[in-house]
Amino acid sequence: MIILLIAIVIAFVISIASLYFGYSKQNRTFKNRTAFLENCIAVLGKQQEKQLNQLKLSDVLSEQLKESNHHLNKIIYDVNFQLFLAMFNKKKNN
Repeated sequence: MIILLIAIVIAFVISIASLYFGYSKQNRTFKNRTAFLENCIAVLGKQQEKQLNQLKLSDVLSEQLKESNHHLNKIIYDVNFQLFLAMFNKKKNN
């Protein structure tokens, strides 16, 4: 009877030890995976920030191009108007 009791206690100790080692292994695996995912999230966050900055620069550049286009259109209109007046004045003098 004592031998059976000792065998059961040893079986429980072995099963508890194996469960503990299995838990430790899974815990290490989980920590490694979460560390990898944290790194991925950090990298993606940096990439998103970079793309957001590029988008802001693109918006600023687009606005500057619109302003430059408007300014150039005004200059071209003024030059054409001056040429038209010069041609009109030449015809009027002839």
